Amino acid sequence: MPVDAVQVIRRRNLRLLVAELRADGITQWKALAQALGIDPGVLDDIRTGATISDPLAREIEWAMQRPAHWMDRASHGELA
Repeated sequence: MPVDAVQVIRRRNLRLLVAELRADGITQWKALAQALGIDPGVLDDIRTGATISDPLAREIEWAMQRPAHWMDRASHGELA
């Protein structure tokens, strides 16, 4: 899969996770980043276009209790 396609999928899945956290009442930027297992600055970098590296994707998956490579899958239809 081309790198750009992976980034599109990872960003979509990150948006799903953020929506899930917001639905759970976690809305502040710092709290969102903490729940995702990353630094708020890293989350801001992603928001402004930084790539989501393989290690970062794995860290988010671990923090959000998702299976390995969940961030790389395009077929998530639900938020859970």
